[in-house]
Amino acid sequence: MSLPPGTRLGPYEIVSLLGAGGMGEVYKARDPRLARDVAVKVLPESMAGDPSRLRRFEQEARAVAALSHPNIVAIFDVGTGSGTSESGHPYLVTELLDGETLRSLLGRGPLPLPRADEIALQLVAGLAAAHDRGVVHRDLKPENLIVTRDRVVKILDFGLAKASAETRHDHADDVTRPSGTMAGMVMGTAGYMSPEQVRGHAADPRSDIFAVGAILYEMVSGQRAFQGASPADTMSAVLREQPMDLVLRSGTPPSLARLVRRCLEKDPADRFQTARDLRFAIENVSDSHAVSPAQSTAESRSIAVLPFANMSSDADNQFFSDGLAEELINALSRLPGLQVASRTSAFRYRTTDTDIREIGRQLHVGAVLEGSVRRAGNRLRVTAQLINVADGYHLWSERYDREMADVFAIQDEIVEAIVKAIAPALAGDAKKAVRRPTDNLEAYELYCGAATRGTCGRRPRCRPQCAASSASSSSMPITRSRTRVFPIAQACAAATA
Repeated sequence: MSLPPGTRLGPYEIVSLLGAGGMGEVYKARDPRLARDVAVKVLPESMAGDPSRLRRFEQEARAVAALSHPNIVAIFDVGTGSGTSESGHPYLVTELLDGETLRSLLGRGPLPLPRADEIALQLVAGLAAAHDRGVVHRDLKPENLIVTRDRVVKILDFGLAKASAETRHDHADDVTRPSGTMAGMVMGTAGYMSPEQVRGHAADPRSDIFAVGAILYEMVSGQRAFQGASPADTMSAVLREQPMDLVLRSGTPPSLARLVRRCLEKDPADRFQTARDLRFAIENVSDSHAVSPAQSTAESRSIAVLPFANMSSDADNQFFSDGLAEELINALSRLPGLQVASRTSAFRYRTTDTDIREIGRQLHVGAVLEGSVRRAGNRLRVTAQLINVADGYHLWSERYDREMADVFAIQDEIVEAIVKAIAPALAGDAKKAVRRPTDNLEAYELYCGAATRGTCGRRPRCRPQCAASSASSSSMPITRSRTRVFPIAQACAAATA
């Protein structure tokens, strides 16, 4: 049974349940002594009476306490709840991590090669530190790896860890399941266990290297290396089958495919012999399959402009937000050498909560511009941020607090800033990119509103034509002739005639 909020374990006060697994439950808790939040892993009373479970729980505490590395979760404390106001639960306290499991990350699809390399290098660095202290994890899998918001990989769950010098094996005649680890199973998780673990033989550092190969295979292909209809089928595949070649399955560079294949060799003698050797190999492969400068430049010179969010209380101002995004698309499209995703493609992400990196990958662009507009009377606040699709980090961001009369100047500044961030060589053309079809704000707003809503009821592609009609009907004088207010309207009018 889960512990309710407010339960005290030693000095720690339970806040909420974070998750549960075969070796107990993990809670978010508060340490009032240091005024910090921590993670508390609790072994329920029903399991505390099981000597094997208690031994594994204590083993995890000792294993993690013996290690100190940025890529291994840090342990702060151990104890047993006792007394009239506390439950009699053995517990261990670790740092509380702000991030997501690699399993959750992989749920969104395969990772770009640079990202997979980055995660693999950190994973192997943590493993090398553990192996140097004689600790073999024996249960590496995406569920036991956390990627924090700072992109730091943390290895969790050392409940099956053992000293590498041990030669005994446990529960060799038991079964396993695809996710999670239960007491009384072959030590490990189906699909990530090495062949020697499946057979119940002793595990050593090379067993962890096999698991790294399975994880790396999944990161770059989006598919598990070994997957059967049942745990028994999966274990059989580990023993007898070879996973589909990565080059054929996902277009992985041959050098990386060879590295993964070597990690997944059935015979431990044929794998990388140490985590340090594997790390060195991954670094070399990363250098060899890095994109060329020409490819990098081509990818970086592509952008998608998402619809700007309307932060105003008046929902009718959405047309202005959309109009601003459309004008930026038009302006950026005029720059030679810069590829811009179409409005139709970009605007379909208006109401989605899809990760910005995934949006960029789906649109095949190197950067994504998003922002918001808040309008109050004649005052205007525009925020814009340019996101690098490769890593999700900001390339540039800015906030503009202006009068409505400055809307064209804001467009100028945003376009120039984007060009400086992703295509500096085009900076000379940026000032010419934004064309002002009119200096009349009323005509501009009429155009934006009609382009968003449509005023004649005709099919969507005629909206600019309707916009031109609305703008032309304004009583305010318009720059030059009315037929030249919005050149795009003329093209659309011809297309819909």
